[in-house]
Order: sequence, then C-alpha cells, then structure tokens
Amino acid sequence: MDIIRELLARVRRLGFIVLVGLIAIGYISLALVYWQQTNQQNTLEKNINQQNLVLSKPLASGDQLKDDYNRVTDNGSFLASIPNEKAAFAKIVEIAAKSGLHTAEAAGKLSIPGLSASNITLGGSTFEVLSFRGIRVQGDNVSVLAFLSDLDNGKTLETMVLKQVSIGYVQIPFTAEETEQRAEYTAVAAAVKAMMQDNNLSKIPAPLNYAGGKATNLMGDDATTNGTVEGFPDANATAIEKGYTGLGLPRTGYVLFQHAKIMADGATFAVVNYFEALKTKYYYTVETDGTIRQFSGPDVATAMEYHSGKGQNIEMIAVVGVDIYVNRFDKE
Repeated sequence: MDIIRELLARVRRLGFIVLVGLIAIGYISLALVYWQQTNQQNTLEKNINQQNLVLSKPLASGDQLKDDYNRVTDNGSFLASIPNEKAAFAKIVEIAAKSGLHTAEAAGKLSIPGLSASNITLGGSTFEVLSFRGIRVQGDNVSVLAFLSDLDNGKTLETMVLKQVSIGYVQIPFTAEETEQRAEYTAVAAAVKAMMQDNNLSKIPAPLNYAGGKATNLMGDDATTNGTVEGFPDANATAIEKGYTGLGLPRTGYVLFQHAKIMADGATFAVVNYFEALKTKYYYTVETDGTIRQFSGPDVATAMEYHSGKGQNIEMIAVVGVDIYVNRFDKE
C-alpha cells in the first residue's frame, strides 16, 4: 500500500506543478492582451488579480500528502467512493456545480467525453483506474480555478489525480439585445461629448447625476408634458446662464435633442440635434465631466445598471484530464 500512496503523492505533486506552470503561461498571455486591448483593461486586470491568488498558493509537502492518504486508507474507505463509471461522471459534475460552473447541457459550459478503464498492479495489489481525458469547462476565472483546485487537491474525491491541464480564454459574443443596448450607450456618450465641445463646456452646470437618484430617457423637452421641462444631460441651465442676450425665447438646458445653441454674438441661437431622437430605450444619468451611466429604468436604486463602457466579457476555458482510482481487486 505504501507504493500506491507514494505513486499518487508523486503524481499529484507533478500535476499541481504542471497546473501552476500552465496558469503562469496564461497569466503572461493575459498580461500581453491587457496592454494590447485597452477597452478590456478592467476585466483583464480582475482576471490577473484572481490568478495571482492561485499562483501564490504553496505546494503541498510530501508529508502532508502522505498523511492525507494514510487517513484515507486507515478508515477503510480507500477507493470505495466510486462504485461504477456512472458515479464517476456524476462526481465530476458535482465538483463543477459546487465550484460555481454552469452544468446544464443547454449552457454548453461543461463537456465530459467518454472514459477509459485500465488496471494497474503495484505491490501485489491490482487497482482499476478510470481515466478521463478532454474534460472541458468554461466560466469565470473564480469558478474554473475552484474546479481545478478541487481536482488537484482531492478535496471532494481523494482518489482523483489531476493528470493534465490546458488553459485558454474566449470572448463571449453579445446577444442582439446587448448589441442594441451598447450601441445606444455609445451614441448617447458621443452626443454628450459633442454637445460639450460645441458649446465650449468643460463641465456640465446642472447634470442629471447619479446622486440625484433619477435617470431619464428624454434627450430633450417633451412638448406633450406641459409644465415640466425635461432634457439630458442638463435641463435646467437658463438662456441667461448660457450667455444669451437677445430678445427671443430659446429653450433652457444643455440637451441633446432640439438644443438651443447660443451663437457667438450672444443675441441669436440655433436649434441643434446632437442625438437624433427625443427618447431613448434605456435611461441615463451623467456626471459633471460628461460621464454617463445607463439603466433599465428611471429609479437608479431599483433599476439594473448596464456596463456598456467595458469590452466583451472574457471567460476562462480549461481542458483537463484526471485519473480516478475506483476499485481494489486484491487486498494486501
């Protein structure tokens, strides 16, 4: 039995070293992408920080591994927790689900190919080994790394040995709704910037900001709502505050639709559309510097906020191989 303990201990140590090395390679590749794709910096920085936590994990000592296997053999449960191949599949799915990965077939985030079985004889005892190759998992960094860690350290199944790991990343394409939402965000953000530049504004005087608790989907004043002045990003700036000295009645505010732009002479104005529609599908707030935020509804406390300024989501993909020692035919 000392032979099988030593075998598993050595293989597990080797497997973890390989795992750390591959994650380090992924770390370096991710860092290169970080510098090349500035629109994804927030997501990539988070991924790098999460991988640092894994890379800082100390390797288990040989004595610790031997103690773990002694405990398993001493209580008589060694190699007894997986009675058949179906149970082996179920155990891997269990580990994936516990790690936070989506295991539903429709999600397409977990794939477990068929397994092969072989026997190994050590020290006069014969053991059956179930070998899985090409197990593929996909998800956020935290969940995938939790899955790999469980396989590697035998947290759920102590007779499982991680044999191989390859790691990559994939961008998740936007849905049609996400594409529409992000396109509108980009258009509104560009319109705010254009309005500020066209009106020589370094700051928006009275922005409809997040602290006010309300967002709007009206880019200008809605003529059907008598007695209420709407507009975005600033519906309140008066003509005098905007520098108007003429006799006309230009609309108030620095707005994106039907904006009254005060001309250089101060006595005339022109109506300008920085955004081509009165209403947007989504709701917005804006800060003094022109930074916008996008929401699903007018109440920022209860509405969903979208993060359209960030790049596409990046998920980790890991392809692994594991051996599970599932049965002992001959007792020592």
